[in-house]
Amino acid sequence: MDTPSTAVRTVRWVARIWSLLSIVLIGAIFVGQMSGMIGSRPSPSEWVGLAFFPLGVLVGLGLGWWREDVGGVTAVLSLFAFYIWDLLVNHSLPGGIFFLLLTAPAFLYLFVWRQTRLEGGD
Repeated sequence: MDTPSTAVRTVRWVARIWSLLSIVLIGAIFVGQMSGMIGSRPSPSEWVGLAFFPLGVLVGLGLGWWREDVGGVTAVLSLFAFYIWDLLVNHSLPGGIFFLLLTAPAFLYLFVWRQTRLEGGD
C-alpha cells in the first residue's frame, strides 16, 4: 500500500499530466475559435466569458505546476465565474461535464496542496 506522500506525489503528477492535456485541448479550441476556423468570432460580451474560460483556467492550470494552491484556486474561481457569467448571459448553465473535466486538474492541485500541508510539507 502506498504511503500518503507517495500517493500525493502520484496525484500531483496525474494533475500535471492532465493539466497539460487540458491546456493543449483548450488552447487548440481557443486558437480555432479566434482564427474563425470554428464558428464565428466572439462578441464583446463573449470576451468576458473567454476571460474566465478558457483564459483564467489556462493560467490556473499552468500556475499549478509551481504553486498548487494559487493555480488550483485561480482555475476553480475562473470556472465558477464562467458559470455565473453564462447563467447571467444565457439564463442557463452550460450542459455536460466538458468544462469540469478540463478543469479537474485544478481540484487535484488543491487536494495535493491540502495533503502536503497535513503531512508537514513534501
